[in-house]
Amino acid sequence: MLRTFSTSEFVAYYRQQSGLAVTGSDCSIEVTDGIAVDGLIADALRRWYAEQLDTADPRLLPVSDVGPTLRPTAYAVPEGACRLVFPASTRRIIFVQPESTGAPAVPHPADALDEVLRMQDNPYTAATAAEPEAVAVAGSRTEIYLWPTVTSIASAMAVIDPGSDTFVLDEILLSRLPALSQIIPHLPTPI
Repeated sequence: MLRTFSTSEFVAYYRQQSGLAVTGSDCSIEVTDGIAVDGLIADALRRWYAEQLDTADPRLLPVSDVGPTLRPTAYAVPEGACRLVFPASTRRIIFVQPESTGAPAVPHPADALDEVLRMQDNPYTAATAAEPEAVAVAGSRTEIYLWPTVTSIASAMAVIDPGSDTFVLDEILLSRLPALSQIIPHLPTPI
C-alpha cells in the first residue's frame, strides 16, 4: 500500500523507526547552536528516495499513466522514429503503448541506439506496429525515440517524482530504510 509523507512527517517517521524520537515529556532541552540533525536526515532521506525512484521496483513507487499528455513528434534523425518528451517530473519510463500497436515498448538505454538503428535497416528485425521499439535519448531521463512513428499514445507508464517535499512509497520500502550511519556516514563534529 502506498503511503504519502511530507518531509517533516518522513523525518519524524524515520526518527521513530531509528529510535531517535524524543519521548521525554517531563524535561526540556534548548540548543542554540549545533548540528541541525533533522535537516541532515531530511537531505539524506531525499537522496535515498531519489535513488529508490530510479532503481526500486516500480510497483513500490508512484507510477502514473502520462500517455494522454504526450504528443509524438516525427523526427528526421534517427530515421523513422518519433520523439516523445515526458513531463519534467519523470524519473523513469516504464513502457510506452502506442495507440495502434499490439505490444508496449520498454525503452532500451541510450547506448543501445546504434543497435536499434541497425535493426531498423533490416526488414526482418525492424520495429513494427505489433512490436514497437523505444530507446532513451542520451543525457535525458524524460525523452525517448519510438519506432515506428505514431500519431498518438494510448498509455505511457512512468515513475513520477511527487516533488521535493513529498515522499510516496510502498510500506515495503519503508521496511528497507537505511540506518542513520548509512545515510549520514560522516556526521560533522562540533569544533
